[in-house]
Amino acid sequence: MAQPPFHLLFPPFIALVPWAVWTARLPAGSVGSGRALAGGFLLGIVHHGLLLHWLPGAFLWFTVLAPVAALAVVVLLAGVSAAGGWVLHRLVVERGAPLWFALPAVWTLVEWIPSLLGGFSMPWLGLGFSLTGFPRLLAPAELGGALAVAGWLAAVNGGLGHLLLQGRRGRFGLRPYLRPAAVLPALLLLAGPMGWSLHRDATLELEPGMQVAALGLPIMPDPLGDRPVRARRALERGRSLLSELKPEGVALVLWPEAAVPLYLDAAEGAPYRRALAEEADRLGARFLVGSYLEGDGPLNAVTVVEGGGELGDRYGKRHLVPGVEGIPGPLGRLPGVRPVGGGRPGQGFASGDGPETLQAGEWEVVPLICWEVAFPRQVPRTAEGGGVRLLVNASNDTFLGPRGAPMWLGWPARRQHEAHLILRAVEHRVPALRAATAGGSFLVDPKGRVTHRAPGDGAGLVVGTAMNVRTHSTLPWVARWGEVGTGLFALTALLLAPLLLRLRSRFRGRAEVGALRHESM
Repeated sequence: MAQPPFHLLFPPFIALVPWAVWTARLPAGSVGSGRALAGGFLLGIVHHGLLLHWLPGAFLWFTVLAPVAALAVVVLLAGVSAAGGWVLHRLVVERGAPLWFALPAVWTLVEWIPSLLGGFSMPWLGLGFSLTGFPRLLAPAELGGALAVAGWLAAVNGGLGHLLLQGRRGRFGLRPYLRPAAVLPALLLLAGPMGWSLHRDATLELEPGMQVAALGLPIMPDPLGDRPVRARRALERGRSLLSELKPEGVALVLWPEAAVPLYLDAAEGAPYRRALAEEADRLGARFLVGSYLEGDGPLNAVTVVEGGGELGDRYGKRHLVPGVEGIPGPLGRLPGVRPVGGGRPGQGFASGDGPETLQAGEWEVVPLICWEVAFPRQVPRTAEGGGVRLLVNASNDTFLGPRGAPMWLGWPARRQHEAHLILRAVEHRVPALRAATAGGSFLVDPKGRVTHRAPGDGAGLVVGTAMNVRTHSTLPWVARWGEVGTGLFALTALLLAPLLLRLRSRFRGRAEVGALRHESM
C-alpha cells in the first residue's frame, strides 16, 4: 500500500520492521541462518509478486511463456532478498550489530544488486519510490538517488526495530522503550532527512523556461497491427491534438515511444518524415518523435524533427527489454534464440551507442525511452544555468494494459512507471516531460510536483512551461556519481562492520575489567 498507485505516507517508515525484528530474534548458528534465508526469500516472493502482478499480462502480447518469464523474474529478485536476510542475521545476531545500522546497509544492497545484472537488470520501483506521492520528502535523492531514499527509510525502520528489541524484556510499561539509547536513533534518523527535505522544498527557487508539449496517443502495440496503419493513425491523432496550438506557442513537442513505428530515416518513413516536418514548420517547434532508425541494427529511437524534413539529433534506446527487444549477452548469440517482439522479425533491436543527449535549439535534452527511466544515469550539465535543462520520457504503456483493460492490470503498472520519472526530476533538479500511449503523459517540475497532466485514458495534449532551478551553482551529488556512490557506501559499511564490532567488544571488555578492579579496591 506504500507504493504507487496508493501512496500512503505511514507504511514506508514501518514496512520492514516486522521482517527485521523477526530476523534479529532468530537463534544464532546454522538453524537461525537457514530460517533467515528462507524468510528473506518469502519476503521477496510476496513483495515482488504483488508489485509485479501486471508482468504476465504485459508480456502476453508477445508470448504464451509470459507467466514463466514473470515467475523467473520474481524468483531471481527473491533470491537477492534471501541473501539479504542471511546477511542481516549474521550482522545482528552473530556479530551484535544494532539494527539501525545493519538494516539500511543490507537493504540498500538488496535494491542495488538487481541493477548490476547487465542486460538482465531489473531496478524496478525500490522502497524510495514509495515517497514519490510526497515529493517534498525526496531530498535524499540528490545525494544518492532512489537508493539514498530507500536507505533513509530502511534506517528509520531499523531505528524502530532497534527500539522494539531494546524494550522486549519489559512486557509491561513504557520505561524499557524510553531509554535514550533506544529512542534517539529512531528520532534522529527520522527527523534529520525529513527536516532537510522540507527546507529544500521551501528554498529551491524556480523560474520559467521554455513552453513544451507532450502528446498522449492511445495506440496499440506493434504485434496487434500493421505498422504503416498505426503510423497513419498516430499522425492523424497527433495533428488533431496539435491543431489546438497556435504557431510559436510551444518550442518542443514530445511524441510517445514508437509513435511512428517505421524506419524514419529510410524510404518507408519518408512520407511521415515530411508530414511531421510540415507540422513542426506550422508550429515553429521542434518535434521529438519516437520511431525506428537504421544503425548497426534497427534502433528504437527518439529523433529530433525540424522544418524542411531533415532529421536532427537522434538517440537509440540502450536498455532493451530482455527477451522482447533483445537477448542480452552470450544468450543472444545462441542459434534459434531470438527476441519475441520489436525491431525486425527474428532480429529485435540493437542497443544504441550514440550520444546521451539531444540538442533541441538552445536546450540540451536527456531522452529516456520507456523503462530506461528506471535506470539511474548521470545527467551531464554545467554548473551555472546551461547544459541539460529537460528530461524527456517517450513511452509505450499500452503493453501495461490498454484502455478498457481491467483496472487491476493497467492502472498500478502505469503509476509505477510514472513514479520513476518524478524521482529522476528531483534527483537532478531538472523538469521532466513524459509522453505515453496509455495515460501518464505529464510535466513535472524539479521539486517533483506534477504541474500538468493529460486525461487518464491517454488521449490528450499536455502543454505547460518547464520550470527550471534559478541557479545551478552546485550539482547534486547524484549528478556526479549516480547511485554507485550510495551502493559502494553501503557495501563498505558491511565490509567494515565486523572490524568495528570487534573493536567495540574489545573496548567494552576492557571497561568491564576496569569496573571490576575498581569494585575490588
